[in-house]
Amino acid sequence: MSLSRSVRRVLSAICWTLAVVAGVLTGAAVAGGGATCQAGQRTHCPPQTLLLIIGVVVTLAFGVAGAVLYKPSDKRESRFPWEDAR
Repeated sequence: MSLSRSVRRVLSAICWTLAVVAGVLTGAAVAGGGATCQAGQRTHCPPQTLLLIIGVVVTLAFGVAGAVLYKPSDKRESRFPWEDAR
């Protein structure tokens, strides 16, 4: 099943947006979880390695999906030789 160019464009934009949101949320979760550890409450220090790995994998997955879905429009045929210099 082939998707139309406009559907691919919308899906690509959604994937890129989700990749950015996942990256920001991962960074906020890692930074927010470390704040309690730095405040001297060592009993509230959750292991953040798994959170960081999952966040990076999800961010990369959405980014790759957005890149795969994106297909730029074809370059138009130039009418004059000096238009090719752009």
